[in-house]
Amino acid sequence: MKSMIAVLIMTAVLAAGGIWYMNKLSDVSEELSEINCEVREELENRRYKNASQKIDELYRYLDEEERYFEAFSDHEELDKIRMTLSELEEYTNAGAGTEALAKTNVLEFLFEHLPKNYRLRFENIL
Repeated sequence: MKSMIAVLIMTAVLAAGGIWYMNKLSDVSEELSEINCEVREELENRRYKNASQKIDELYRYLDEEERYFEAFSDHEELDKIRMTLSELEEYTNAGAGTEALAKTNVLEFLFEHLPKNYRLRFENIL
């Protein structure tokens, strides 16, 4: 009987941890998307210096929340985000607005799908 109670407690703890992690990942994803939208707005208005500052803010926030990605997430996703962010930064610094805007769209896609890719679903288990 004690082992059954222990299993139930461990299951509850794991489930609660999974729910907390998904909520945290969703919050981080939403915040990254919001900052990315601010970058896009600055680029659309050709304010490259302001856009560059917002990109720095994206980097900082990503660095602050990186531990949540590294704990359970696929490192390849984080690498894609960092590569695209680096390209965005270079295009912005060069004043290449169209290319930079394209990279904000790629980032938006990556941020939007981040929590979806790690949600507990049958296809994610296999």
